[in-house]
Formats: sequence, C-alpha cells, structure tokens
Amino acid sequence: MINLPSKKHLRNAYLSQKHTSAKRGIEFNLTWQEWITWWIDTGHIRERGKGKGKYVMARPGDKGPYSLKNIKCITQEQNATEAHLGKATSDSTKQLMSEASLGKPKSTLHRENIKKSKQHLSKQTIDRMTTAANNRKPKYKYITPLGVFYKSKDAAQAHKLTITGVQYKVKKQHKGWSRINNE
Repeated sequence: MINLPSKKHLRNAYLSQKHTSAKRGIEFNLTWQEWITWWIDTGHIRERGKGKGKYVMARPGDKGPYSLKNIKCITQEQNATEAHLGKATSDSTKQLMSEASLGKPKSTLHRENIKKSKQHLSKQTIDRMTTAANNRKPKYKYITPLGVFYKSKDAAQAHKLTITGVQYKVKKQHKGWSRINNE
C-alpha cells in the first residue's frame, strides 16, 4: 500500500489548484477522482507541491486547459525553465542577474566556456575590453543607511549582506534603501 498524504490535505490541494486556475482564467477539467488518480499514477504524489525539488502538474507550453490529455508531471524547476523559454530578458534584469552573480564561484563548465570564448581574442583586445568595463560609469547609485554606493556589491560588503540582500531591500523599499539612475 502506498503511504499517501491525508485525504483532507490532498482534497484541499485539489480545490486550491482548481480555484487558482479559475483566478488565472485557465480551464480546469479534472474531477477530484481524475486528479487524485493521475497524481497516484505519476508516482510523485508525496513530492507534489511548491518549491525546489517538488513536482507540479504542468501544461505543455502553458497552453490549454488542465485536462488528462494536456498535463504532465515535472519538477518545479523544469516548469519555471519552460515558462521562460523563448522570452527575451530585459536589460535591467540582465544587469541585476549579472550583479547577483558577482563574486560567486563559477562551475568548471562555466569557467571552461569563458576560457574558450576568450581564446580567439588577442591579449590586447581582452585588455581593452577589461579597461572599458572598469572605466564604465555605473548605471545606478545605491542609497543605503551607510551611504551611497555605485555597485550593489560594495553596498553588500559594507552592510555585510549578499548582493541579493541589497537588491531585496531596494526592491521592497526598506527604510533608507533605494536605487536611482546614475546620470
């Protein structure tokens, strides 16, 4: 016998998904019996839910209704990746992603790819690119309780936070935290 979450817990999950789908304007054509049978058949009923490593009921291409012919069981991470496929990333998002990755260790594969991409460039070209990047006027000023910083990395170090922590405080407009264009 399969050790399942409680029927009440699963029923609430079903009703929640049905309700959320309606709020999002997506048809939900699964009965309780179809929903629970589908989850049991996937073998991931105990790992279903929100968050890293959890399994979700997804629709191919996020199109169409939730129906037995239009759903698949994938991880939360796979679903998030599929949702962003083919979508352009804004320059401001790219900038935030770049700043967030500063100082973080890179994987061996990532370092090899960087190395390969630079192999065809001359030392002079690399030096010119590095100098240009170092002399570039910062796009933003970060206003914090400890002062003004031109890089989120510097603000993070001064406040003993991660870069993501600085960005969070700015985004949530914590008292004394803001980011302005550096014109």
